[in-house]
Amino acid sequence: MFASSREDELRGLLVSLYNYGELVRFIRAGPDGERLVAKLPVTQASLEDVAGEVIAVYNREGFIDGSFFDRLIQYRPGRRDDVLRVQRVWSTTGRRSDLEPSMALSASVNVLIVTALKDELDALLKVGTSFSADWQTETDSWGLPYYRGKIVNSHGRKFELFAVQSPDMGETVAATTATRLICDLSEKGLRPRCIAMCGICAGRRDAVRLGDVVVADRLFKFDNGKSEVIRAAGKGATEIVEMNVFQDVKTFNLRTTWKRQVEVFARMWSPSVSTPRPRTLDHQRGWLLENLFAQELSGAAPVHEHPDRGAHCPSWTKTVTSLLDQGLVVLGPDLALTDPGRDYVRGLRALYPDGWPHDSDYPSVHIGPIGTNARVQKDAGLFKNLQKILRTILAVEMEGAAVGCVAEEAGIPCLVAKTVVDHADLEKNDSFRMYGCELSAAFVIAFLLESLVLNAEPE
Repeated sequence: MFASSREDELRGLLVSLYNYGELVRFIRAGPDGERLVAKLPVTQASLEDVAGEVIAVYNREGFIDGSFFDRLIQYRPGRRDDVLRVQRVWSTTGRRSDLEPSMALSASVNVLIVTALKDELDALLKVGTSFSADWQTETDSWGLPYYRGKIVNSHGRKFELFAVQSPDMGETVAATTATRLICDLSEKGLRPRCIAMCGICAGRRDAVRLGDVVVADRLFKFDNGKSEVIRAAGKGATEIVEMNVFQDVKTFNLRTTWKRQVEVFARMWSPSVSTPRPRTLDHQRGWLLENLFAQELSGAAPVHEHPDRGAHCPSWTKTVTSLLDQGLVVLGPDLALTDPGRDYVRGLRALYPDGWPHDSDYPSVHIGPIGTNARVQKDAGLFKNLQKILRTILAVEMEGAAVGCVAEEAGIPCLVAKTVVDHADLEKNDSFRMYGCELSAAFVIAFLLESLVLNAEPE
């Protein structure tokens, strides 16, 4: 009787929340979505029958848990009270699970967040404070300082965040730091249920923009393997003709269910970011060239007097210098376009008839591979070479794979999210550094608090 009653309650809730198409999209975005959607009745079936089959399949697969109800709230936040009421009915009439308040809400979920740079740690602490974390400084058994903050999310679930900065950059120190903290916290009865990493990275120019967040679905080290030098006799000496590199790639993967949760969460989170996004040099150059061209056509006031210059071209001197280097503008009594500059603007207008491409006001969240290397990269051909190893690579940095390896060895799930602040080439833009540090920290904390369901008991 109880089982029938709770299933009726849940079926009625689903019917009131979704039409057929919306319900299918909800299932497809969840764990193992494509396979489960294939099991649903065809569209000729009534919505009640489809909802009943969803409940039967999800219950059989063990997917009606805290994550399921959290996702219902994310899709329909205005119906939060109705969802929580049905969740209470389901949990109190079913088996003991992560839905029960005695397990999921009364015990804290411990999360270790590792950073590699002081700027990244400072940003994490600042963002954590905005989430009402009351940070306290502690030290591990070897004297390494870390920060401990308690947060309660909007559903009443308690989190304890442990934030630490590696004493130095690089994989070895990051791995050692993460291992030490996991061991020390475990000895204190505070074993982390998740290890996360936030900070900054370099992104592939044709795939991500400056200020976008990249969440790693695969972490890998791209300087492992074997190199083979082929030599040939030259004039009185042996010359290197070719060097072959044979990569040995091992990936540390994001859980499939977490990947789906990131996809759902990112769609709601990105438009909520209120911190102004810095302007890229591409945006500033485009704005300046377009307005110089418009000035020539209309005889308007000099561009440096334009009322929007501060908003669209804040790095004026750097922007002008880069255009001078490209031969697109010339300095005289006033700044003016060269003939190549005019041709370039005409080409942009032909390519973008609806207006030159502006920077988006909001960051995008991408999910894809992140590569780890022991050295800071400044190589315009880097990503082209790395795509031979992993075609869909999106970003590179210096510690992620090491932290992923530690998490795998410890049996702890891992989340690495970093903001793109350069493209690993000769053009750098430091205006994104602090923005990137704070943005990745905000994403990690918000995602953990609102989307990631971590049972208080070990999985």
